[in-house]
Amino acid sequence: MIARGRAALLLGSLLALGCDDDVRAPLDLDSIDEPNEDCVAVVHERLDLGEVLHEYVADTPSSTGGWALVTNPDVAEVSGLALVRVPASLDEPETPPIGLGATSLNSARVELRTGTVPGELWILVDWGTSALLRKLAPGLGLVANNPSIGNFPINDGVGCPTRFHRQIVLIEGDPFVLALPDCSDSTALELHLLQLDPDSLQFTTSWLLTFDPCASDPQCGLLGLPYRLAAIRGGESTHSANAERVAVGFTKVRDHGDGITIADVSLLHLWLELEGPKALVITFENVWLSPSDLGAPLLAQDLFSTQLHVRNGGSTLDAGLFRFDLEGQLYIQVTTPQLLPLGGRGRLVQLGTQSAIIDVHDRALEAVPLFDVETWPVWQPRTLLELDDLLDFEPAGVGQLLLRREQAAPQIVQLRCLHPRQ
Repeated sequence: MIARGRAALLLGSLLALGCDDDVRAPLDLDSIDEPNEDCVAVVHERLDLGEVLHEYVADTPSSTGGWALVTNPDVAEVSGLALVRVPASLDEPETPPIGLGATSLNSARVELRTGTVPGELWILVDWGTSALLRKLAPGLGLVANNPSIGNFPINDGVGCPTRFHRQIVLIEGDPFVLALPDCSDSTALELHLLQLDPDSLQFTTSWLLTFDPCASDPQCGLLGLPYRLAAIRGGESTHSANAERVAVGFTKVRDHGDGITIADVSLLHLWLELEGPKALVITFENVWLSPSDLGAPLLAQDLFSTQLHVRNGGSTLDAGLFRFDLEGQLYIQVTTPQLLPLGGRGRLVQLGTQSAIIDVHDRALEAVPLFDVETWPVWQPRTLLELDDLLDFEPAGVGQLLLRREQAAPQIVQLRCLHPRQ
């Protein structure tokens, strides 16, 4: 199905703060020059930094510098999960590997986010019951640390929520932690936002963001509880570190009783004003009936719109692609397998100035640009490169990809040719 129209908008109360419903301010996405060169430029031919390379995050779309999350880096002093700095230039000071205090990704969720200063990295390690936030810089390594993120928010452990999904949110370059509950015993969605000092990472101010459709409906309580939020899952947020308005993707599964469950896909918009943060939730309602193990929403943006990509049950044939255009508030929802880019294969990736669905198929790297709304859902797939031993890919920061190869160490490439209306 492809649907065009309006989704549900819900303003949230932020502990005595009002909310603005204008979401059309610029997103300040980083831009890069796109010269007439090869579509795929090799940044690092081989990246062999330890036993296993789990993730790589480039400083900027065109930089050779970045940070790699590895297991057992090539130094005797550090074991387990560690961050290894890949220098941006020959004269960059050496940065020793930094251990994370975790043995594997099975024991902790690790989130890496680049900052506004080239080479700056924010890292959140969340074990569920405890969590820490660190700030890293080239040559210096660890420059700030807060091991008490697991204390936010305070939870009495009675009923919902049973745990929180914590993630780093950078608004105008400053660090915040957003905590999404895993469920709610009512119709109310309560999100927690924590501001941290950007230099010390110490707690400064926190807010409770409440979104409840029954709060503005006097008949809602009289009719009994219409549903509860049986499951809430957090997803990606705006990848640009200096964005004035930040979008966060998440899903909600409504339990209406009698075995009736319905999944919604939502966008949380956050921005700052003099009196504090403002928030707005935009929801694509009734996306799936009886959903099964929804995947984490992937998010990407261009100068005009935000896109979300969500899988239901892990199937390539059961996914949703959603677009919200700021100008004119245009909503598009594509859930029919035959109308999805690449037949439902691939994942949403943030490039330098736009987004694309990208996949590896038959040893070829394929992409479908999403910028031009007039092409939805008539897609124009492009083959970007072919390698005899290409297995898979992963995003490697904005505008770069990590290519998994069968006969060689991972390769880092930059994409720079997916011009609009090409």
